[in-house]
Amino acid sequence: MRDTIMAVTTLEMDRALHYETDQKEGSHEKEISVSFDWDAKTAQYANYDKPRDPVSIEDGTLDPLSLLYNIRKQ
Repeated sequence: MRDTIMAVTTLEMDRALHYETDQKEGSHEKEISVSFDWDAKTAQYANYDKPRDPVSIEDGTLDPLSLLYNIRKQ
């Protein structure tokens, strides 16, 4: 098993900017990327560069890793 996770947030940790994860667990592999567009209030999810339709997001939306750091900060 080998997983890598990267999260980018604002300095205030009040919103996510980008999230990536590369998971390799036996024959199961994922390469996920999520880009947050705050002007359009949407997030774009892609697995192996195959994007899905953007989804709407609300102010304060965080990715899983940034959420943990935000809780720790409080």
